[in-house]
Amino acid sequence: MNQHPVRLGVLLATAFIASSCSMFTWGANANSQLGTSDTTSIDTPQPLSSDATWNQVDASIDWACGVRATDRLWCWGDNEFGQLGTGTTTDSTTPQRVDEQNWTLVTTGVDHACALQPTLSLWCWGRNTHGQLGDATNDDTAFPLQIDTGFTTVVAGHNHTCGIQTDGTASCWGRNQAGQLGDGTTTDSNLAGAVGAATNWASLAAGANHTCGTHTDGTAWCWGANGSGQLGDGSTTSSSVPMQVGTDTDWVSLSAGTSHTCGTHTDGTAWCWGANGSGQLGDGTTTPRTVPTQVAADNWAAVSAGDAHSCGTRTDGRAWCWGANNHGQLGVASTTPSSVPVPVINIQGLAATEALESSSCAITTYGTLLCWGRNNGGQLGDGTSFSRTGPVRLDTGSLWGDVSAGVTHGCGINDADEIVQCWGSNSHGQLGFGDTTDRTSPGRMPNPAGVAGWAEVDAGGTHTCGVTLAGSLWCWGNNGNGQLGDGSLVDALTPTQVGAGTDWASVRAGIDSTCAVKTTGSLWCWGANAFGQVGDGSFTDRTMPVAVGLTVAAVDVEDFHACATALDGTLWCWGANFFEQLATGGGSRNVPTQVGTDSDWATPTTTFGASCATRTDATLWCWGEALPTGTGLSGTVPVTQVGTDSDWDNIDGGDQHVCAIRVGGTLWCWGANDAGQLGQGNTTDQPTPVQVGTGAGWDDISASGDHTLGLATG
Repeated sequence: MNQHPVRLGVLLATAFIASSCSMFTWGANANSQLGTSDTTSIDTPQPLSSDATWNQVDASIDWACGVRATDRLWCWGDNEFGQLGTGTTTDSTTPQRVDEQNWTLVTTGVDHACALQPTLSLWCWGRNTHGQLGDATNDDTAFPLQIDTGFTTVVAGHNHTCGIQTDGTASCWGRNQAGQLGDGTTTDSNLAGAVGAATNWASLAAGANHTCGTHTDGTAWCWGANGSGQLGDGSTTSSSVPMQVGTDTDWVSLSAGTSHTCGTHTDGTAWCWGANGSGQLGDGTTTPRTVPTQVAADNWAAVSAGDAHSCGTRTDGRAWCWGANNHGQLGVASTTPSSVPVPVINIQGLAATEALESSSCAITTYGTLLCWGRNNGGQLGDGTSFSRTGPVRLDTGSLWGDVSAGVTHGCGINDADEIVQCWGSNSHGQLGFGDTTDRTSPGRMPNPAGVAGWAEVDAGGTHTCGVTLAGSLWCWGNNGNGQLGDGSLVDALTPTQVGAGTDWASVRAGIDSTCAVKTTGSLWCWGANAFGQVGDGSFTDRTMPVAVGLTVAAVDVEDFHACATALDGTLWCWGANFFEQLATGGGSRNVPTQVGTDSDWATPTTTFGASCATRTDATLWCWGEALPTGTGLSGTVPVTQVGTDSDWDNIDGGDQHVCAIRVGGTLWCWGANDAGQLGQGNTTDQPTPVQVGTGAGWDDISASGDHTLGLATG
């Protein structure tokens, strides 16, 4: 059985794992391009379901963090001191990704977090009033800050942090008013200090103001606050140096709560000690204990101590909790406390549990994350702030890292294994499976020989292109106009490489033409060119990439025209100009033509007859055919700002509609809605932006034809 650690540290919730980056689709579905296993059009966003996996989760009072199976780190909930690590102090009720690096473990205090990378480097962020980040300052930070290297584990208490290094020594830093740093003093420290002279530490657990750990010889030790007997040494006297817990030498693991501690022995018994006013010791009483007392039942695989409740998993995979239940943290569909373990409803097959302060979480053996209990800060990660008296599964769906909508098909990249998955119409082999059979749900496209994984995929009219992790470029599907770039006009049912280069950075597939950018920023296009959309100064179709003559930061191509932002911030468009979508006046242009003279453009997008682009100040501007511009104007629209907002982030256009994500993660669409592509639950066109749903958490958006695909963290 795979173990997925969950710690109940200092929270009022409980967790069990089942969250992901969910993919939602809506709009026309005649060819199953929505991936919903049927051909019924949908006018509200629907998830493409498939369970994702979490490796570990740790929760604080009103926020939490977790590491997914992809080694990506996500945090959610309260963010007053930047403890979510996103660079802001904005709260989030859905998981937000921390940095772009890989992580193996995360731990949370009251307002700070620390995490380890596979290189054993230690990073911390959040509140630092007592030096709990260990960076030799007392300054808060909303970004992960590297503290040191060579750490094998790290744990966070309320306002202190401890870790074990590769040489077996333990060190602590932060608040020390009760001696929880174990350095023989009660003086705070913003630098790591050794915990005694032992070099055989095996594990650590940090509570509110006390710390515990095990040695490799199976002995257990605790230090710090002891007003409730949480050190387990038979007294209520605090200690600034480690005190042995009894004489047993078969301790497996320990968990430190606010004022109590729990642990397991090698024989499967569980033991708790310390405060017991709510029955959190699980011994059938509410009497505090200064030495370990056995928890009812046996066959325990792991236990976790929270604020005034505890949870554990038994070897049969069932979850049990006991103690306080005022916020439903026991997961029994009531708020009745219990001084003995009670089974959590509707969950089995668990690998780990975590009792938080007033909530609980658990991870199933399939990596599914479930949480329940108090949710005032969004710490359950279910997109709400409503407390739950029974388990709710965090977001479902594949771990999608990229998604792209074609006209009648769609493709995405699974973030877990970087494999391309496609679905929908396959008339020209655009799904890449080696046949022309349509798929009504996502299928895994076989990798070409030598390809380990994909960094990007883009679905066009009836062809698809992608860039591999190694930087090679491949296309497949319809090649009637040379849009595959392989020098022929022959369709390809499986990916065919575009040249031999490995310096490609990104690609955009239009209806029947393609543009791609190299790592140097040089822009290359090929395929249909009747309106000059290749941008090479001719109206001749091109079967191989030709240089456009621009060094760009971003490019987009839809039906018959393209736009790109140059590295100097200028904006250029070329191709068809039926509705003044080039903003230049006159007819089609077969070479890039500058849009105005400004040099603050960021990201462009194109529809059949309109163009839009964001500026560096996050404002949004559109021009061309009126309906997709979102300006509410009629006729042919000049370059015009969409509203007055300055928080536009990700944007993409379909045939006659556009969707965009704002900085806060909300999703907005406008334009034609005949197939429900605006996600409003109706088919009414919208001349100005309307929000899709009411939630935030949208990560990526792709619009094409008359349907839309999106990625959301919630």
